Amino acid sequence: MPTLDTIQPYVEQLFDDTDVRKNLARASANLRGAKARADKKKSKKKALQDPTLRHRLMESARAAFAAGEAIKEAPRKQRRRSRLKAFLGLALVGGAAYVAVDETARGRVMGLFGSPQPEQA
Repeated sequence: MPTLDTIQPYVEQLFDDTDVRKNLARASANLRGAKARADKKKSKKKALQDPTLRHRLMESARAAFAAGEAIKEAPRKQRRRSRLKAFLGLALVGGAAYVAVDETARGRVMGLFGSPQPEQA
């Protein structure tokens, strides 16, 4: 039996994702419309022959399937890059670019690593 920790990402996806909510709303609206249309028919045979009713049922099934697929992808969407890692990477690239462009900074860094500073003519 699934635990709460196992189904939590799926439940969060159900409540947080607007696409899931829109698809579920579309599916339920189509089902309500199909039921109302089927209730107006005198027999079940005539209801099944109604192309509009079948279209509504198919659209409802498509919307429910799309919502199910979006919910199923919930755990994969949880993994996001850390902003701290992105900031540190950007700072490292910026610092390296500064050292590459500025001659005095490059001399200091070379001195820190024990490399002799190039003599200037």
